Amino acid sequence: HADLVTSPSISLGQYFEKRIGRTDIRQCPYPMELPEKGSPRTFTDQQIKRVRLIGSVQVRKGIDTFIKAAELVLAEDPSFMFEIWGADRNAHIFGKTLTEITEKQIPEALRDRIVFAGGIPYSEIPELFMDSCFCVYPSRWENWANVCLEAMSYGCVVLASKEGGMSEMVEHGKSGFVIDPLDPSDISAIILNHYRHPELLAEISRNAHTRS
Repeated sequence: HADLVTSPSISLGQYFEKRIGRTDIRQCPYPMELPEKGSPRTFTDQQIKRVRLIGSVQVRKGIDTFIKAAELVLAEDPSFMFEIWGADRNAHIFGKTLTEITEKQIPEALRDRIVFAGGIPYSEIPELFMDSCFCVYPSRWENWANVCLEAMSYGCVVLASKEGGMSEMVEHGKSGFVIDPLDPSDISAIILNHYRHPELLAEISRNAHTRS
């Protein structure tokens, strides 16, 4: 019975249109300031082969999918590095953090290639983006993730979940990639098919910056 209903993303609005029967929900993305230092970039080999998930450690963030995708990439090229940056945001489960539980999914032989880097102050995240190429967001659901737009504004090549608002930010194959968050092979295939083409990654970086 509200006079006005807004949604940050089209997909979330459509969910509630079906749920409550309204057809007048208006899209209103969260306000944010894009970073002044953001710019399109070219990437070093080291940056291209260091794949990062930057965000909080939660079940819905798809940390498990990221780990499985990393295993597939490392089976083809063991020189890659996969990093998970973020603090735990879920409640402890049986007295353990989600990081402790999820780390057990990493094969012993790959513990130096797939790492939990821990939390980082928000003020230091820009430096992390500026030293990143592939940023992966395999969330099971996101309404409107500002971190995806921030990564794009710093010229990162984002792999963003098709479930929720991130899919509305990215033009697949042009300003990033839209992925199935439940399919590790989808993520690994995109990385393996593109990492040898720095000129294409630089083009996607330019498009991502413009799109953001």
